[in-house]
Amino acid sequence: MTASALYVGEVRHRRLGPQANEFSHPLSFLYADLAELPTLLGGRFVKPTPGVVRVRRRDLLGGADGPPTAVAVRQLIEERSGRPAPTGAIRVLTTPRTLGTAFNPLTLYYCFDEDEQLDSVVGEVTSTPWLKRHAYVLRASGDERVIRGEHAKVLHVSPFQDMDHRHVWAVTPPGESLSVHIENHRDEADSKDFDATLKLERQELTPENLRAAVRRHPAGALRTLALIYGHAAALKLRGAPHFSPPADPETETPEATMPTKLTKLTPAQSAARRAILAILGRLTTGQLELIEPDGRRHLLGPGGEPKATAQLNAPEAWTVLLQGSRGMGQGYMDGLWDSPELTDVVRLAARNVQVIDAVRRKIQAVRVPYQHLRGLRRKVTHDQGREDIHAHYDLGNDLFELMLDDTMMYSSGSFSTPDASLRDASIQKLELVCDKLDLGPGDRVLEIGAGWGGFAIHAATTRGCHVTTTTISVEQHAYAVGKVKEAGVEDLVTILLEDYRDLTGTYDRVVSLEMIEAVGWQDFPTFFKQCSDRLARDGAMLLQAITMDDRAYEVEKASNSFIREQIFPNGCLPSQAVIAECLHKQTDLRMAHHEDLTGDYVHTLHHWRKNIAASTEKLEELGYDERFRRLWTFYLCYCEGGFAERRIGVGQSLLAKPGWRGRVPATQIVGLAELEAAAAVPEAPVR
Repeated sequence: MTASALYVGEVRHRRLGPQANEFSHPLSFLYADLAELPTLLGGRFVKPTPGVVRVRRRDLLGGADGPPTAVAVRQLIEERSGRPAPTGAIRVLTTPRTLGTAFNPLTLYYCFDEDEQLDSVVGEVTSTPWLKRHAYVLRASGDERVIRGEHAKVLHVSPFQDMDHRHVWAVTPPGESLSVHIENHRDEADSKDFDATLKLERQELTPENLRAAVRRHPAGALRTLALIYGHAAALKLRGAPHFSPPADPETETPEATMPTKLTKLTPAQSAARRAILAILGRLTTGQLELIEPDGRRHLLGPGGEPKATAQLNAPEAWTVLLQGSRGMGQGYMDGLWDSPELTDVVRLAARNVQVIDAVRRKIQAVRVPYQHLRGLRRKVTHDQGREDIHAHYDLGNDLFELMLDDTMMYSSGSFSTPDASLRDASIQKLELVCDKLDLGPGDRVLEIGAGWGGFAIHAATTRGCHVTTTTISVEQHAYAVGKVKEAGVEDLVTILLEDYRDLTGTYDRVVSLEMIEAVGWQDFPTFFKQCSDRLARDGAMLLQAITMDDRAYEVEKASNSFIREQIFPNGCLPSQAVIAECLHKQTDLRMAHHEDLTGDYVHTLHHWRKNIAASTEKLEELGYDERFRRLWTFYLCYCEGGFAERRIGVGQSLLAKPGWRGRVPATQIVGLAELEAAAAVPEAPVR
């Protein structure tokens, strides 16, 4: 049953004192749950076309360009009361527009908690001749029969009363009847100069009752204005003193914190602004303080952690941000917006991804089949693969030397303690890999994705293995060859400049540390088949891979995300289900052990980000301009926030051939049953 209704009754105004005056008149109110308003009576109240009865955003708290009305109400409660706003229903008592005209001397917002207990009442008052607005907040205890409150008078409502008053409120919760009583008391004498009383009875909201209410008051707003101005004229004729409004009054109810001058927006920017504020107004957890270029501030979200702040620097930010993560990255790179803690913005977005991505996901759901077919036709050729790797890994070894530790490991470390150094975490990760594969002297190891030679040098110097490692990055290859020579292990390490798909030979172990993400989803099966084919029958592979949520995989692989456009062209994160499916269909490898390192990546990225921030001058000297530095700052924060909220994860998987008899690590297997269950496909025959 709908909570919305009609309330019909009478309002009475009384002026006390020397120029006493009193009048009353009947009127009707709409009591509407804001969540129900768009669909009430078939959407009659919110139709964009002119009509007999309408409710427009500009008539409600926050105005036409502000955040959604419910967000504006909750924001106001928090600003005025200093406490979290209730998260339940918000229902407005208002006089709708009739025949296109609106005038509401008083609009009430009844704010409930999740248990349907009345928490607060917001009363927005509109001044008669100046049409300024101000809202007051009353705290309710939930079970009281009358909500009471007092406020200093802030808004100059009538030219026949000065500002030296306080408002005394008495409001009943909405039920079968509803009443509102407001008194104006003069401060110095504590004398009552004015009161207004509203007494209403509830009616079911039906088309018939609405038509009857309109017939009774066909021009409700015009009639109210006519009565007010008529009685004002009578008071003037009787010599009532006249008071002008205070100079430069700051009395309007803010959409947010109001600037002195609003930024002029283009129609596209204005539409984008409304759309973004509407989306952010539906945040279900956390809070975002959004600051517009002209200084307006919006508190969006129910409160709690994570809390984030975003400062828009130019009107162009609105249209760019509509493009999702791609727009966020592009806008930040171009200086269109900033944040004192960028990772918090990403975490807040990740925590509310279902709300923020709702529109994009609907569009992508339609695009997925098309993108899938296009992707199948567009295999990553050898030349394309070299171009993609060149775009990222050949940015310059100097850049990566400033960001990474001296092991040059560009993959998650393993932190024994949160305050461990980045280098210690890298060494511990390398030891984990060697231990899990039980590497020893004489073992023939193939590494797919050499990086700058960190793993190959470590395995050769600490375990005595023979390591063949490959990359298609020219700069990585040159650097790694130099490091191998410097370490004195040329007899144990061979650095190839070859595509992994062209590798031949048989090895005891295969290692791949966060290389699969650059393969492209079309070649995931090829990657795993090649790894399996290169292994001896009693061999094993250690795969460290960044993965995404299985439920997001189909949509994400079809999207043109920030990472894919700006950082890793044609890259794609696999999901655990996709990995499991490839193993079952393309190989005789089976998961022997899996360890989650997601929390470690948060620490790793934080170190990388700090290193970049501390190297501004050196980066400038090397020719990396501010736009590039902002791009990489966003990239690192984007990933850090994604791992912190586990929108993406990283883990080490020990994949064993049928003849593998090595020891399984004693560490706890994390999620192994889920990983195996993810691939509901028949086992392939043993090769």
